[in-house]
Amino acid sequence: MKNKIFKIYFLLTGFVLLLNSCKNKQVEEKAIAFSMSETMMEKCEFHQVKYGEVKNEMRLFGKITADNNKMAQVYPIVSGIVKSIHVELGDYVKQGQILASIQSNEVVFFQKEKLDAISNVAIAEKNLQVAKDLFAGKLNSEKDVAAAERELEKAKAELSRINEIYSIYSLKGGSLYNVTAPISGFVVTKKINQN
Repeated sequence: MKNKIFKIYFLLTGFVLLLNSCKNKQVEEKAIAFSMSETMMEKCEFHQVKYGEVKNEMRLFGKITADNNKMAQVYPIVSGIVKSIHVELGDYVKQGQILASIQSNEVVFFQKEKLDAISNVAIAEKNLQVAKDLFAGKLNSEKDVAAAERELEKAKAELSRINEIYSIYSLKGGSLYNVTAPISGFVVTKKINQN
């Protein structure tokens, strides 16, 4: 029994010594820190932080350029004479804003094509109706009705093509073509003059 008590006492004592040694190591580790020597302290100057005017000035030289990923170069899709310019260098423009107006014979040609396509659709519709009426009265063959239907389809396809051109070029009536801004931003270069 005394052996057991002695062993427990011995284990407890060892455990306590072990804990004390760990604490001493932690204290020693904390004690090791940066400290300034007397000679270093003599060379140091200490100032309090406060607001003040900037006394030093730096001049930097460089070139400012536009980001190519955020820049759009605008070219007219049709040729012609520049009638008016609505913006100048350095102006801010919004997407879809008119930059310049160009009078073009190509626009007039597209307008003529559209009018021709509309009249061809109307004629083809009337021809189809006549062919159906003649077929109903046994004066025409089914082949003539099918041919009239194909002519109507061709005329509608041509009108659809012209309408697509109008939507691509954003054409209105008349001979003027408006050059519009594809994105919002500042005009950084301008290589266009009136007339």
